[in-house]
Amino acid sequence: MNAGGIRITDVNQLAKGDIVQIGDGSDLSVLHTYIIVSRVTGDQFMVVDSNHNPSYHETVNYYQRTVSLSNTVEAFQMGTVAQTPGWSITPSPNPTGSSGTILNGVSCPSTTSCFAVGAYDGTAGVYGAKSLVEHWNGTSWSIMTSP
Repeated sequence: MNAGGIRITDVNQLAKGDIVQIGDGSDLSVLHTYIIVSRVTGDQFMVVDSNHNPSYHETVNYYQRTVSLSNTVEAFQMGTVAQTPGWSITPSPNPTGSSGTILNGVSCPSTTSCFAVGAYDGTAGVYGAKSLVEHWNGTSWSIMTSP
């Protein structure tokens, strides 16, 4: 496999902020892109998975993942996320009754005001049927009324 980037041969090479692609050695289509958020212990990391489970319209997820490298599982460092002091992953609310949401963009005019936009499945169960706008007030996210 040659995904580009720097081949990771030891999990101790992984650090907070690394953008990593991990997949089996035979099929590039199963590569997943992760951002390392923190090391829990040894080969356990908290990650943001940018293509977690598209069959459920969930394109981003935050969870704990084991990184075990072998002859058939390879990892490549593709870059690093800039470390901005004071920024962290914070859960955002989902609309009542929604079974699938996605946030596509964010704009932060200040540290106490950010807007994120996306869509959710709506009452008809059709993904993207309703727009979603959320606002950050410096402490938490809230859902705003949207068209």
